[in-house]
Amino acid sequence: KGLLENGVQGECQEIIQRAKKLALGGEDPHRERKTMNPLCSVFSNLSLDGNYPKKKIYYAPAELSMENIIPLSAGRIKDCDYKKVREQFFHELDLLQQSFPDSFEDFLTVLDTLMKKYLWGIPATQNEQEDVSLYDYIKTATAITAALLKSENRDRPYVMAAGHFSGIQKYIFLVSKVGSGGVAKRL
Repeated sequence: KGLLENGVQGECQEIIQRAKKLALGGEDPHRERKTMNPLCSVFSNLSLDGNYPKKKIYYAPAELSMENIIPLSAGRIKDCDYKKVREQFFHELDLLQQSFPDSFEDFLTVLDTLMKKYLWGIPATQNEQEDVSLYDYIKTATAITAALLKSENRDRPYVMAAGHFSGIQKYIFLVSKVGSGGVAKRL
């Protein structure tokens, strides 16, 4: 009731919408999905020498497991069964509500784990080459929302930092040529 009286709810909604748009790089988060494409592997959009892979690889929407983390060519993904993933997610969410954790922090930890388990392989948008999962989008939008809500300066609520470690790629590629277990031992 107090939030409504002070007009805070409308302000919070605006902040959340702004955060959602920022998390998608400016794309409208409410754009209607006409088709459901699988999540494109980020490795389909990377190039070390300017030559991008000709064939894209994708993740089938499924529960996070060792078998499902290997991306496949589009032709090998037989079924984008988002309904099944949604049903499994809500089933586990119901179980969570039946045995609620001791603290709110524990609840958030379990909820984060559930979201990672089921939303990791679902694209955040309907773009054919979308390589951001719904899980990563939700985490990013939530972090931006928190920064915007906590900031006293709504126009410049946070500072983005970028860096470059000169020579790190050369080091990683040289280490990778060392014998068995070389990379793991050095990194």
